[in-house]
Amino acid sequence: MNSVKIEGRLIEEINLENGLTAQFYDQSRPVVGDRWVARLLVCIPLRIEEAYLESSDRLATSYSDFSTAMGGEIDFRCEKVRNFIDRDDVSYILDEMKKEFLNANLPYISRPQFPRRYTLKQFRAWEEEQSRRKLHMEAIDRADRVS
Repeated sequence: MNSVKIEGRLIEEINLENGLTAQFYDQSRPVVGDRWVARLLVCIPLRIEEAYLESSDRLATSYSDFSTAMGGEIDFRCEKVRNFIDRDDVSYILDEMKKEFLNANLPYISRPQFPRRYTLKQFRAWEEEQSRRKLHMEAIDRADRVS
């Protein structure tokens, strides 16, 4: 659904209690010599459900536009990075970063309310961006009419 391709190698998927799946990607790369940037991307795809947005005042007009703009899906993403790592330690560091993420975030991302709350947060951010764009275009139109 979501047309954004994720770079890197999928190293693990964990099924969460709320039915979502946390995906862990290795996006590490060499920097110089035997030194690497160890980079872990955590991605949780969420299908945009109309029920998640029921509390929005402008649901009727905005839900369809939001869902279409996002391709019907949004991703929760978190990136962990460690710089200047010895090539032989990259795998260990990735595993440690994954453990740190899960220790700090597993209760939050596993909650039944997580998909709805995160979708609402992204929806509100999208609405604000749309409002800013509209105001910007109106300002440009006014300036064009004046000159």
